[in-house]
Amino acid sequence: MGYAYNELVAPAVLFRNPGITREEFVKLLGETHTSWHYGYNPEQTWNEYNPEYEEDRYHNGLEGLASILRLPNTEQFCKFQESKVDENGLFVRAPYVLPAREGADYKFEVIIHERNRIGKPKRMKSEYSFEKLKPGDVWEEPQMGCECGLVTEILREQFVGRDGQKDELDEHAEGPQYEYDFVILPIRGIWSMRKYKSKERLHRSWPVFHPDNVFDWNVQSGSFYLGPYFNTDTFRWKKKDKKYLLDELTFDLIPASMNCAGSIGLGYTDLILTAEAIKHNAWKLISYKGRAHLQDFLKDFPDSRAEYERAVWDSHTSLSAKLQGLSVSDFLRFRMLRD
Repeated sequence: MGYAYNELVAPAVLFRNPGITREEFVKLLGETHTSWHYGYNPEQTWNEYNPEYEEDRYHNGLEGLASILRLPNTEQFCKFQESKVDENGLFVRAPYVLPAREGADYKFEVIIHERNRIGKPKRMKSEYSFEKLKPGDVWEEPQMGCECGLVTEILREQFVGRDGQKDELDEHAEGPQYEYDFVILPIRGIWSMRKYKSKERLHRSWPVFHPDNVFDWNVQSGSFYLGPYFNTDTFRWKKKDKKYLLDELTFDLIPASMNCAGSIGLGYTDLILTAEAIKHNAWKLISYKGRAHLQDFLKDFPDSRAEYERAVWDSHTSLSAKLQGLSVSDFLRFRMLRD
């Protein structure tokens, strides 16, 4: 009737700490230690954790928080990301940031597409393409994408796709559709890289990559990102006076618990157990197969057992009242008689 879930860490933090700033939110998330793919043994202590398997989005500062809150990019950043067109009609990609490779003596690198260089004509006697080409098109080698060129002359074209379609791309095919003997002008992108040892240095050199400029923090409400497997529209947040709260609409949208009455969405008792696990630093409860430790957790932390039992009662009586169409007064009267 409920389990702690790694996906519910952010809603649980906000549930227990309503009215926090984004900086406070980031700090509290950074103090959690959860993992969906690392399991603990019963002998390990509740507060033990393995940094190697941390959930990255809870430890990535404002960028991580923006992702959790599903904030859109600013109009300014969207424009920055648009590719430019050079004098040959070829795209020049906007600069982008990558984390440094493991073992590097720096933290971030900015990749810059400086320009494109066009080579001398080159005949390609047997090459493939997903799309039908004509002179002036840019061809890209379909398997590895390691070679491309500007098509100047087509000497032979053969359709090799399915269903005998010779004039248009077979949208359902998995492989290239056309084989060519053609002449291209090879295109080579000229790239450079800038290295930075900290976020602060990166943002000083490239203010456009600062979270304040990348994400729209003016958004006043939204839903949490709960990973790829759960409905992301039920657990909701809102902002008031620059402080974040769990939107009370959440409690009208969520079920009692995961798989309760056929529900596949995370629910109220799941939220409470996740919040209780965070309160007691019980990280192995919010881990791979953490549900195996639930009974031990409830035994070791009686206060959490009481919260859990109350959550089960609250959620199921509330859902029952909704199904019966009870008024608030009738519901409260029912609760008084049963409590």
